[in-house]
Amino acid sequence: MKKYILNYSGVIMFSFVLLFLFQACLSLNMHSKHYDHIKKMNKIYENNPENPYPNQNFLFLQKTINELSTGEEVTISTASGVVFEKNGNTMYGLTAAHWCVTIDDPEFSIFSGLMGYDNLDVAKNAIKLKADFFGLSHDIRILDMDIDNDICLFELESKYASQAKKIKIATVYPKIGEKVHTISAPFGIKGPSIRLHFEGYFSGCVDDSIECFYTLPGTFGSSGSGILNKDGELIGVLTISVRHFNNVTGGAKLEDIKAIIDSNI
Repeated sequence: MKKYILNYSGVIMFSFVLLFLFQACLSLNMHSKHYDHIKKMNKIYENNPENPYPNQNFLFLQKTINELSTGEEVTISTASGVVFEKNGNTMYGLTAAHWCVTIDDPEFSIFSGLMGYDNLDVAKNAIKLKADFFGLSHDIRILDMDIDNDICLFELESKYASQAKKIKIATVYPKIGEKVHTISAPFGIKGPSIRLHFEGYFSGCVDDSIECFYTLPGTFGSSGSGILNKDGELIGVLTISVRHFNNVTGGAKLEDIKAIIDSNI
């Protein structure tokens, strides 16, 4: 009997050793994948020292809903965004409020019906907001919206948050004619190895309006892209483009961007 007990105890101990080794190998494998992904993306996003916009801070945004009968995820609309701050694994970003808002137009009721939703409120609650960051998709959570000035502030969690750079909010506007930069995804053009950089010139702000203007190109999907000055400081968020003249765009004023950030972060 004693010999049997000793053998049985040995089997249990051996099982624990195997389990420990399996978990250790799994942990090493996950760490290796994490390291390999960072290495891969850093190579893709190697930043040009002549351009102040860090590639990794651009966000491609998707608004999606699942088709009820098939479960297939369907993209409703796309936009652009920018990470400007981080705290641990939490990152904070900006985009245009008109992309963040719940869809209320009559076309959505028709669209939701085609997706199998009889109840419009259920369809709206089924909408998901996602951001592609560092080559991976992440859910985003809206913190605040300034509808009047078309600014949306949100956060997202990522184990790769340390790879994003902090972008300083400018204290003053550029001079008219100074060069400005943005990255955006017009018409939803995106990919882990694609960053569409654009540059133009600051053209001033309308005194009695909510916008500042730029000679930056913009169209559907460009909304929400961050606008940086020559020193890499955030000065605006692109929200409108001039119809039939897509190289003239407008965005939220610096004061309004600071206000929504200061009241939430």
